Amino acid sequence: MLRYLPSRILKALKHVNFNNVYELRLRQNKPISINENGKLYYINTLVTHEEIEEIVYNLCKKSIYSFEEQIKRGYVTTENGIRVGLSGEFVINNNSVQTIKNFTSLSIRFPHQIMNFASKFVNEIYNDGSVLVISKSGVGKTTFIRDFSRCLNKKKNINTIIIDERNEIASFNDSFSFDVGTNVDVLTYCNKNFGFNQAIRTLNPDVIITDELMSVEDINGVIMAILSGVNVTATIHAKSLSDALNKDFMRGAINLFNYYVLIENTGSNRILTIFDGKGKEICKY
Repeated sequence: MLRYLPSRILKALKHVNFNNVYELRLRQNKPISINENGKLYYINTLVTHEEIEEIVYNLCKKSIYSFEEQIKRGYVTTENGIRVGLSGEFVINNNSVQTIKNFTSLSIRFPHQIMNFASKFVNEIYNDGSVLVISKSGVGKTTFIRDFSRCLNKKKNINTIIIDERNEIASFNDSFSFDVGTNVDVLTYCNKNFGFNQAIRTLNPDVIITDELMSVEDINGVIMAILSGVNVTATIHAKSLSDALNKDFMRGAINLFNYYVLIENTGSNRILTIFDGKGKEICKY
């Protein structure tokens, strides 16, 4: 990712340990914002509009047109699953985003592969069934399901399908950047609605893994999979189990999942609380 940044920004970041960085925000005429292990701090270098435009141009490999579909969705994904969220002037036609231009800020999310992050859950708690992983943004949902896939494939010989809508879970760029297991098929940049249908009809899955349930359509895909005998592991943005289940689009999801995994960041480490399908706490570690 750093190779896409202008030299002045790189110089400002030269002392940053990116092994610990979760998010970097570049805003026009604002200081650089860095989220390191859940703690926010600033570097007093003001980012210019020209630098933001240059970064987007570099991310798109000097061809904005070839990345138009990603830009319409509000992000560009680079190698190693790094997702760059885009803010700027949205061009809307018939309630549909046509493109984004005049970029004013970038939210750069750095994924991390933490080996055995899901190992205790998979090997000591999980028996069978569907799992909903819950946390606030940037705490480790995608990291968990990535390792869940890897650990589950080591434990069982099963067909695993990953619907990788934003290319963050396995991160394919000529080859896969992350280890998600051996017996795994990945649908890269595939929306969930098509992905659930495609997987169930043609790929004979035992489990489907996907990120960020956000709509009734997403929940309908989960329901279709489970009613077809396929386990689903998915994530949702929420601060607690009750917060997740009380979202409007989750009303049809009550009793769908066999396990809930709540991930919380204390600043120095992550705490995982495991609940059964009825919301009763099983353990915390």
